[in-house]
Amino acid sequence: MVNKINDQIKQILHNNYLIGFLTFLISFLVYLKTLAPTVYWGDSGEFITVAYTLGIPHPTGYPTYILFGKLFTFIHFGNIAWRINLMSAVFASLSVMLLYFICYKLTKSKLVSFATSLIFAFSYTFWSQAVIAEVYTFHIFFLTLNLFILLHWKEKQKQQQQQNHIHQEEHQELLYHQYNQKYNYNRWLYLFCFTYGLSLTNHMTSILFFPAFAYFVLVKEHRSLFKIKLNKDVLKFKIIVICLLLFIFGLLPYAYIPIRSSMNPVWDWGDINFSFDKLTWHLSGGDYQQFMTTDVFKDNSYEFIHTISQEFNFLLISMVVLGLILFYHKSNKKKDFTLFYLIVLISLCSLIYSLNYKIGDIGNYFIPTYLVLTLYFGFFLKTISCLFKKINKQIISSIFFVIILSIPLILLTTNFQKNNLSNDFSAYYYWLNIFESTKSGDIIIGKGTHDLFIPLYIQNVEKNYENRTIINIYELTKPWRFKEIQKILPFNTTEKVLFTYKTSKEAEIVAEKNIKMIFDTYSNEKDTYTTFKHLTTDYNLIPYGHLFKVSKKNETNETNETNETNKINNPSINQLIKLKYPKIKYPYDEVHDSDGIDYISNVLIYYGVFFIEEKEYGQAISHLNKAINIKPTSFDAWNDLAIAHYQNKQTKEAIHAWENALEIKEDKQIRKNILALKQRIK
Repeated sequence: MVNKINDQIKQILHNNYLIGFLTFLISFLVYLKTLAPTVYWGDSGEFITVAYTLGIPHPTGYPTYILFGKLFTFIHFGNIAWRINLMSAVFASLSVMLLYFICYKLTKSKLVSFATSLIFAFSYTFWSQAVIAEVYTFHIFFLTLNLFILLHWKEKQKQQQQQNHIHQEEHQELLYHQYNQKYNYNRWLYLFCFTYGLSLTNHMTSILFFPAFAYFVLVKEHRSLFKIKLNKDVLKFKIIVICLLLFIFGLLPYAYIPIRSSMNPVWDWGDINFSFDKLTWHLSGGDYQQFMTTDVFKDNSYEFIHTISQEFNFLLISMVVLGLILFYHKSNKKKDFTLFYLIVLISLCSLIYSLNYKIGDIGNYFIPTYLVLTLYFGFFLKTISCLFKKINKQIISSIFFVIILSIPLILLTTNFQKNNLSNDFSAYYYWLNIFESTKSGDIIIGKGTHDLFIPLYIQNVEKNYENRTIINIYELTKPWRFKEIQKILPFNTTEKVLFTYKTSKEAEIVAEKNIKMIFDTYSNEKDTYTTFKHLTTDYNLIPYGHLFKVSKKNETNETNETNETNKINNPSINQLIKLKYPKIKYPYDEVHDSDGIDYISNVLIYYGVFFIEEKEYGQAISHLNKAINIKPTSFDAWNDLAIAHYQNKQTKEAIHAWENALEIKEDKQIRKNILALKQRIK
């Protein structure tokens, strides 16, 4: 009976497709368990909204993502945001499965491929993108799909060449059969050309992989640095024409952008319509070209080194390096470097671009490099497994089996809490608080993508609070959006509105100039709020819920009314959340996004400073402690807490808070303060 069960297990383990599906299933169940329940910080709100309403997002448009996202909105369970989040989980899991098959083609080891694919699945950054509405897992899906197709094509090509060599002098009928085989393997090349074109319509950075893919297609053998043999089989007119046509066919989803833009969707970034200039500007990422600069190379290099330590610990990094060396050694031994340079070029081209790109979520651009590093780790495991096979001892082999499978399990347990967004309602709750503290007709001016895309989702997908006017200062730097805002809030100005700027600082000056025009026009007839503290000196900013109410300096301060009616934790919001999501606790207890942590902790810090100025030190201390609970590394929170304690004549507590501030950042004045207080105690 036992032998029969063992035979069945062995039979299952020999089924390569079943193991591949198992990698999909395991990763998908983990992603599903940790999936964000609603809209998240960053670009999440925009992607959900444009998928649901078929709109046009920020450059480069992502039409294939939008169209697939629309299909996911037809799922009959979960809210719309959850359904688009689910799309990320599905394509992340498919990427993991494809990575298994890629690794198996390279190592011929099911165990190593299984472990390697799950190591990537549970790596921090990739997992973080698998549980929110974002384009990066779809991007990696296309990368792994294209890589798998190319490897399969090359494999079929080599098999055909071997058959040709063996049977080159046999009957003509066999040659005819060989021609058909040749035609069949080129079908994989044609499929690649289509899927590669399609991948560009999801994320334009797929073009960075072109040197690697072109090299692998055009080079038949690469024996040493200068000994390269071209693949003449693909350099034929008919094959080139078919490949180009299929590649262009894959680009067809880009037609969605001008067609849909002409229909005036809810969100139409760039107002492209059928303007060729606007379309090329959008597809080339024109709005973000200013962020391509070598000035950030050093900072991004440090960031890359830092994030690698999050993905792999020191021991795993050393194994990755050894895997790269072993991969090179194996290529040198076989006298063929085509596979080696394919894998290296994928990571190198992507990494060089990323290191020169100034953007907040730069860590996500490193994911293709992390994938390649994981493959190097697979080569290391393959070499070690071969050594253990030579030893041929059952106990040692079993220990090695357990060790290999324990690595993805360790990553799973290490990164689970960091990436578990199943109870993270912070972004949604943050804006519900804002909406509930305002009334119909009010103007809310925000700053940053969170203040642009989260309310975009709530107003246009959930159809709530549509009677508030949301303006983001970023929008005021874009002519297409400025025109839309003037339709909603028309205002007259004698000054010419300028939209030309070279840096983000110049853009901010333009935006704040335009904001002042709105304030000057509507301050007497509409209540106006901002989500940020700094503003022109002509106005007061009074803390109001999660907002600051804007008033002219000669107006009376509404502090008392504000304090009584607009608590930072609005009770009506708490009841709304509990009614809609009864299983969750206080939503701010779980905030994972770094920008979200900054937003919420800053609100609490602003309140703390406000109450210090009002000499309500107990309230100040309470709010600053909450800010520290959310962000323990906040220098400002610790410093302001020390000031509150000092003003409240709590000397020991002030010293303790300032000492914590110094651990975060050196400050000479704080050191003097601590020294003076300690001498006073003596």
